[in-house]
Amino acid sequence: MHDPSRFAVALALTALALSGCAGHRARARPSLLVDGTRAPALPEVLASLGKGAVMSRVRVLPAARLDPRGRACVEGFRHEFGVSSRTIVVERTGAFGASITFVSPHRRVVLGCDRTAQPSPSGVWCARSVGRLFDGRLHDGRVDILCVGPSGGRVGFAWVEPTRRARWIVVAQPSGAEVEEIAAGLPVRIATRDVDSAASSATFAVAEYDSAGSEVARYGLRARVAG
Repeated sequence: MHDPSRFAVALALTALALSGCAGHRARARPSLLVDGTRAPALPEVLASLGKGAVMSRVRVLPAARLDPRGRACVEGFRHEFGVSSRTIVVERTGAFGASITFVSPHRRVVLGCDRTAQPSPSGVWCARSVGRLFDGRLHDGRVDILCVGPSGGRVGFAWVEPTRRARWIVVAQPSGAEVEEIAAGLPVRIATRDVDSAASSATFAVAEYDSAGSEVARYGLRARVAG
């Protein structure tokens, strides 16, 4: 059931992180992503988001060109879903988490793996997800809360389907916002530290921006782990 208070909190976080107010601009932008590399520069048209906004790095490439950990994720789905080394993958590396996303042949399901900077006991990836596509669209964001961040808190992941006009997805975080560029026509895997382990849910405060830097959508998403 939808919780109005949680939804209000999500929207408040969005307003705080995305408004570009003076207090927000004063925060220092985290310089490192979860793999230890520096975050890409924020596009000029999104400068109003302020210094607290962190740009994730996005790559679109065939599975064969992934590093060993990326190929291990794809390989884990190969037998069941028939994915090949030619499968196009969207690799995202952000300040709070990293993921890869791809679809099966004939676009029947979307597949992916998630991780944080914290090593996973079971390997590089701390979670994997499968979402069924209906006429090419995802109806369930396939949230997972299995991953743990370096501070010990849970990190939630989910897919979102952006509107047609959107070029970037911006997700509010306690320290600012994380910016994801939409790529390859695939759902965008986003991360949050707003996780309720007792309720098996995660809350995301999301805004979408077009290529001119104008906001085209804003919403709160509270999703529960499927099971």
